[in-house]
Amino acid sequence: HRWTIPAGGQVQFNIRFRSVVEGKFDSTMEFEVVGTAQRFSLPCSGVCELPKINSDKRSLFMKRVKGINPAPGTPLPQKRYVLAENFYCFGPLPLFKKPEWKKTQGSGDAQAEAFEALGADDKDRQSQLELTNMDIVRVSNNGRYKCNVNLGLENKDEGSNGIFHVEPVSLELEEGETKDVRIWALPKEVKEYKNNLIITVANNPAPLQYDLKCWGV
Repeated sequence: HRWTIPAGGQVQFNIRFRSVVEGKFDSTMEFEVVGTAQRFSLPCSGVCELPKINSDKRSLFMKRVKGINPAPGTPLPQKRYVLAENFYCFGPLPLFKKPEWKKTQGSGDAQAEAFEALGADDKDRQSQLELTNMDIVRVSNNGRYKCNVNLGLENKDEGSNGIFHVEPVSLELEEGETKDVRIWALPKEVKEYKNNLIITVANNPAPLQYDLKCWGV
């Protein structure tokens, strides 16, 4: 904290920053020349942040409604995130569209190549299924670090096992990068199905959770 510096000389020193919580922290280091009234200030700033994605529902889900109309006979929203009740609503899905129509998996070039390899009938069925039973979730890295993202499903009950699907199940995002994830609902019976979409980021202990619902009709 105190140096004797010869004329024309210099001193080097380290400034260390450490935090156990996220946030931006500011401080000021002051120097005084002994025997004079001269003071010099050095502003110091440090940022502590975990890898993260944009968790705002308005960023993840591109189609949204404010709430569900309670009037009798009003249809449920289809492929919309219901902001007032905090769940994603696939809406009523007809059972004549069979899960086996879903032929392609993955994302990007691999998914496109798999689709092109299908026959005409399979392409038509796949396209029909995508119109009602599939939607896009947009995952964006709004943090300061490259991050690895994992996506999965937490079954709320045994009946929901195998009804919902997510593709792909992992992403690597550079800072500021956005990628699309496909979510599917493929009901097997005339009933309501519930599940949770779970998104985790490596080196971030806080998982993100979003409720999913669909109805087989």
